Amino acid sequence: MFQYFEAFLFIFIPLFSWFLISYNLLIRDKIRLDIAIKEMAEEFQEKQKLIPILMNAINQYLPFSEVAKQRITELNVNFEECTNIYHFLTNINLLENQLLEYIKQIDNNTDANDDQIFNDLKHRLSQVDIRVKKFMMQYHRTAKHLNIRLGTFPANMFAKFFRIKPAEQLENKH
Repeated sequence: MFQYFEAFLFIFIPLFSWFLISYNLLIRDKIRLDIAIKEMAEEFQEKQKLIPILMNAINQYLPFSEVAKQRITELNVNFEECTNIYHFLTNINLLENQLLEYIKQIDNNTDANDDQIFNDLKHRLSQVDIRVKKFMMQYHRTAKHLNIRLGTFPANMFAKFFRIKPAEQLENKH
């Protein structure tokens, strides 16, 4: 009788530990993924706050056409209004490309190069971009770990039970 109990413990404890560790790793990756998305959203919101200020600074040296103003306004969507982060990333990338074209044209203007406010805005925008890239890398790394974990047993059972879906790879064309 005691042999059966030892055998049961010998099998049950490692098996239970394996399930427990798998569950904890799955939940850890899901939480890290959610944190990375939240941090990216905060940085994108910071970027959105800078865009109207940058537009005013650009407009001093290179006036926008009405079409360009309308296009930039359309692209500068509010993060909360986006249906998903992919839509937001697409809009923010198009907007950045538009503004970078104007900034390149202005950089040839010596008055703009001497403008400390304009240079500070460009610097703040580049710092936000650096942080966004960091959080994007963190997101992709965690998404990869989560997706691999979701394809293995017993994590795939926990994922089905708790309705954890695979993470999609975000594309940000910086």
